[in-house]
Amino acid sequence: LGNAGGGNFALAFYILKIEVGDNYWGYMANLYLSNTTFINAIDKNFGVGAANFIGEALKYYVVNLKK
Repeated sequence: LGNAGGGNFALAFYILKIEVGDNYWGYMANLYLSNTTFINAIDKNFGVGAANFIGEALKYYVVNLKK
């Protein structure tokens, strides 16, 4: 992804979606909300409650993406 051009970004997104599967964001939301080690690392870097906020935002995105 040598530049931020739209074509390269779209291609990278398409490749990423294939490699990680359609439930990637659902998996990430669950990680932010339930994995204690991950939660502690995120909260340490970004402040208490950051992991929960991000996890809930991702969960909202996943639920509304399917509509």
